[in-house]
Amino acid sequence: TSASNKKRQKKLLEKKKLTRKTTRIRGLKRRLDLPAYPPPKNFNPPTKKWEAMYAAAVAYGDEHGDLDVPRAEDAAGDDGNAAGPSEQHAELAKWIRYQRASYRYYLEDPMGGRHSMTEEKVNRLKDAGFAWIVTDKRDWLAEDRSPPAGRKRGRPRKTKLQKMADRAEREAAAMDDDDDDDGATPKAPKPIRQKWLDMLERLREHGARHGTIEIGPEERDEGLAALRAWCKNQRNMHIRWRQGHDVGMTQEKADLLKGAGMEFPPSWEDMYVKIVQYKAQNGNIDIGPDLDPILSAWMARQNEVLGRHLGGKSTRLTDDQAMRLLALGFQ
Repeated sequence: TSASNKKRQKKLLEKKKLTRKTTRIRGLKRRLDLPAYPPPKNFNPPTKKWEAMYAAAVAYGDEHGDLDVPRAEDAAGDDGNAAGPSEQHAELAKWIRYQRASYRYYLEDPMGGRHSMTEEKVNRLKDAGFAWIVTDKRDWLAEDRSPPAGRKRGRPRKTKLQKMADRAEREAAAMDDDDDDDGATPKAPKPIRQKWLDMLERLREHGARHGTIEIGPEERDEGLAALRAWCKNQRNMHIRWRQGHDVGMTQEKADLLKGAGMEFPPSWEDMYVKIVQYKAQNGNIDIGPDLDPILSAWMARQNEVLGRHLGGKSTRLTDDQAMRLLALGFQ
């Protein structure tokens, strides 16, 4: 009897454990099925109060022609009495100051927890006419800002100029090492693989036969399709190599490809240098489509991207590039 009771108690205990485990798993599944789980730290959609204060700011701008709302202490006279209707807008002035402070924290760390600013709010404040959205961004870019403390998200990204400088330093160091080796034979460059040379020869033959090295997407021949993919890969590698990445592209390969008829798009630095040279000669950057259509279109695109960058939107333009464009006279 005692043995059967022990077996019964053991079965009941195992059943309770299984029930608890099943309940935990089901609860976990329900929590994981929730949308946007876990929510981001700066997930702060506009609240009803924010919308009300925003509407008050827009109404104030329409009425007064600006958004320079005086504070309560500015609205009071020397005797402490109210000097006008500005005291009624004390809460609005306080809200605007808080939005500007949050925006500055947002510039330092968009995903930080010290502010409630989001990209949507930044765009709406800019549309309302708050000039400090642009000025604060410009001042922030002009300062030497270090990454926010306490938020380690991997190695900081280097700018294109930093990568080019690092590559130049490595090449100079390698040359110094070769000079220091007394009597030592200089290190020979890595030879180009025969497979790469074979593809280059096929590209030359195609160009000589058709007058162009371009292969259209409608081409169904497997050999030409492979050659088209190889050309696309070489162009992509050339772009990354020009940005400072070690992807297998060399100056020798680039010269051979150019000799075969392959054209590479100009880099951001190449276009920037052209504008600097034009400004040094003419004193301005008024380059119209009739003078240089490619450079003019590039400048229009940079103006658009710069405006989005200063407005707090995500762009591929770096802060260093934005400052260099502003120094040239871009708006």
